[in-house]
Amino acid sequence: VYTLSPQIMGSNLIILFEQSTDCFCLFNRDGTFIQANTALRRILGYSKDELKDSKAGDFLHPADLKRQDDLLKNLSVENKVTGHESRVKAKNGRYYNIRWSIFLNTDDNLIYATGVNLTTNFMSAGDDDIAGNIQHIIQSFNEGFFIIDSKWQVISFNPAFQAITNLK
Repeated sequence: VYTLSPQIMGSNLIILFEQSTDCFCLFNRDGTFIQANTALRRILGYSKDELKDSKAGDFLHPADLKRQDDLLKNLSVENKVTGHESRVKAKNGRYYNIRWSIFLNTDDNLIYATGVNLTTNFMSAGDDDIAGNIQHIIQSFNEGFFIIDSKWQVISFNPAFQAITNLK
């Protein structure tokens, strides 16, 4: 069995944290940023200093704030939430849809979050892609919005619709 020393393990985790294309964040129990990795800062366009000591809710779409408050309250009961989607506002005003896995570590009372940027999945041809821009607009609506197919099956919906209907 191969084991890593705490020093090597710590430096490897820092490298993984900073080099990952997924978003990694560390928050205080009240949702205050402690640290965010390069991937999240690159997507949103904020510096370390601009994120440090600010609240996660400061960057959320207004329609997602109640769900985030509920999540923080319920986290002490469940300790782990996966598949939580929220719209996060970039410095340039654009919203990005991010799917989060969130864990409350009761040993240090800190919240660890990993996120995947879903917005890039809609932007195969870049910002000039019309379909991608339409999808971005739909996702940023405050109002619930859904798309159905010819059989009346819901095939897509935005986070506001998800919040209104409590879909997970």
